[in-house]
Amino acid sequence: MKYFKIFLRLTIICSILIGLSFYFYKKIEKKLNPDYEGVKISSIKKPDINSIKREKYEYVKEISCDSAELEEIIKKGNDFILEVGAQSCYPCWLAKNHFEDNAKNLKGIKFYYLDINKCKNYGWIFTKLKIEPFKISGVPQFFHYEKGKVNHFSGYVRREIQLILKAYLK
Repeated sequence: MKYFKIFLRLTIICSILIGLSFYFYKKIEKKLNPDYEGVKISSIKKPDINSIKREKYEYVKEISCDSAELEEIIKKGNDFILEVGAQSCYPCWLAKNHFEDNAKNLKGIKFYYLDINKCKNYGWIFTKLKIEPFKISGVPQFFHYEKGKVNHFSGYVRREIQLILKAYLK
């Protein structure tokens, strides 16, 4: 019981100190910046993807929803990464640009992009890549095709992508 009372008093003191620090921070901020009204969450906007999107991609080829095109790519036997994404997805855009920026220094790998907003059904991808269907709950999804084997990962994880690309450095 004794320790509980001490813990309770310390908690109350800490919460008071935190409240006071916020109060004084705002006062100091107002003195330093007279135009300060506080930052409103609604005033912070995500960048417009369409305005910062590249006009042309030299190394990342966008493929259509036609399954024959992917089948032809697989028949060539080259290593590739297929990104399944959406135009309105910011991480998809980042990954696409990441591949474009690094492709100049890589040898033996191609990059393809499939926009799911342009496809009504993209389940055929799993059949063509000869893998079990994954439950796609979001984009981006990546399929790394290497020597007949397919590795699947989801989400824009820069480190995971860097590990794959490291093997293809010139």
